[in-house]
Amino acid sequence: MSEKQDMLEAELVRLEGLLGDLEKDWSRVPYAFALLILAVPAYLKWGFMGSSLTILTVVSFVATAYYLIGVRKAEYRGEMAEIRMDVETLRRTGG
Repeated sequence: MSEKQDMLEAELVRLEGLLGDLEKDWSRVPYAFALLILAVPAYLKWGFMGSSLTILTVVSFVATAYYLIGVRKAEYRGEMAEIRMDVETLRRTGG
């Protein structure tokens, strides 16, 4: 194998590891909804407005986390597909 092919395959392994880490993060995001419990003390201290803003903040946090993790997963998958094509091209051309 060529040095370039070795580097590409090492990068592929690295991206697979990062994608695995993102999958773990993706499965943990729903636990952030537990922060909704903070709406109760916010209601007691600041009333309806405080609890509403707390709920809005938690939902926004969860939605943002899902979005960012989803975008990063798609990015890694795209890079992995490109690397696989490059490796296949190197194998076919022999270099």
